[in-house]
Amino acid sequence: MYIESSGTDLILNIPTGAKVIWNAYFYSYHGLQFLGGGSFESAAGKIDVGGIHIPSGTSTVTLNGNIDFWGNSWGSGAYSTGSTLIINGNLTISGDDHQFRASIGEVIVNGNVNITGGSPSNESYVGVEGGGVMTINGSLTTLDDDEYVMIDGVWFAKGDYETVSSKACYREYTDGTSFVFVKPDGGSNILLIVAIAVAVIAAIGVAAYFLVIRKP
Repeated sequence: MYIESSGTDLILNIPTGAKVIWNAYFYSYHGLQFLGGGSFESAAGKIDVGGIHIPSGTSTVTLNGNIDFWGNSWGSGAYSTGSTLIINGNLTISGDDHQFRASIGEVIVNGNVNITGGSPSNESYVGVEGGGVMTINGSLTTLDDDEYVMIDGVWFAKGDYETVSSKACYREYTDGTSFVFVKPDGGSNILLIVAIAVAVIAAIGVAAYFLVIRKP
């Protein structure tokens, strides 16, 4: 089954308590919008759209597999209290001026986010606002490390994360109202491995010390 939309967005109004399991291939020059309080889950490789937008209600939208949002001047993400967008794969944002946001709602990407679309005058970006929360369980690669994430209208550079994160093993970017959590890059993971190794060596040393002093 193949569904194509070229003139406008496809809008799905899913009643509270209902769940849509999507296995058809859907291609749209525009994108998908979700209303209502139900949930939506697509199989991997079935959604090829300009973007995903949850403008109202408490819909939970789950996209399995790698996704590319290629729509220009789009606002993708969760835009209302209780709305959640989950991507179980890597996300590429290749559209120009594509704003991928958790605006009041929540976004979870269980993979890497790679922004390739745009230019200095119309770059695409990741952002949160109005108490929104975005969690990226992988790396975040942007066009400009000085404009890494947008939080309530203010740019945060890649190094502007909190000294102590409220979520263990993540870098936390926040203005105290809205939050972006990103897994550390390879360098930080190496430091973590080194710290663990040092701790193990120290533990072995302590054990050896007790063995020595207890020898008859």
